Amino acid sequence: MMAHLPRIVELETDSRCNRRCPYCPNSLFEREQSRLSEEVVARIFDELALLRFHGRLSFHFYNEPLLDNRIPSFVSQARLLLPDARIVLYTNGDLLNADTACDLVQRGCDQLLVTAHAGSTHDASWLDLLAPAVRWRIFYQSYANPDIVWTNRGGLLPHIERVDEPLCRPCAIPDTALVVAASGNIVLCYEDYAETQVMGSVLDQALSDIWQSEAYSRHRGRLRAGDRTGAGICRRCNNVEMETTVDVS
Repeated sequence: MMAHLPRIVELETDSRCNRRCPYCPNSLFEREQSRLSEEVVARIFDELALLRFHGRLSFHFYNEPLLDNRIPSFVSQARLLLPDARIVLYTNGDLLNADTACDLVQRGCDQLLVTAHAGSTHDASWLDLLAPAVRWRIFYQSYANPDIVWTNRGGLLPHIERVDEPLCRPCAIPDTALVVAASGNIVLCYEDYAETQVMGSVLDQALSDIWQSEAYSRHRGRLRAGDRTGAGICRRCNNVEMETTVDVS
């Protein structure tokens, strides 16, 4: 058993996204298209089950999860193997409708969070037709929401905020979130769009071995102490939203 478990697992199964939102690096860069195999995803669920993972599981990094038609099946598998996990699907809502929402909830999705941003013009009138047991699990988050903290994605988006000198602020993201990109790479942080700080690969390594690796531990120690000089994305990052593990959502 690992010394401490991640409280969040973000598992990107397919790297595609159909939007180019101004607060996302997809608006400026082209990602190499990647897709995790069903076998790899199943192995990840098996490993999380052995670890008795009971935190939040989501299916995003810089992608739109519903572009992957395997997501409903993955939700079913995750719910079966991870009964205590909180499964939250983040989506831009373009492919979401009543049938899809009902199916995902019935398969075990605890919450659907729709990021209705970047000029979204969704007709969400179908929400009123849903049974209460499904409707209360769907939340729309507007671009104008004052609670949203916009980050510069490790310095890739200086138009949001430019950071010339590393902030002397602690960061608990690597202590809290295990982020798996569709390439198979586990990256240090969900701000690492370009996958510059790779801790290991689920294609040929066990989750627990990666999570407990020396490199991961070294980065965690520096960031806990407020030292952001250990990685390029940290040196240029403006994210101060998760300074302790208490700040997890």
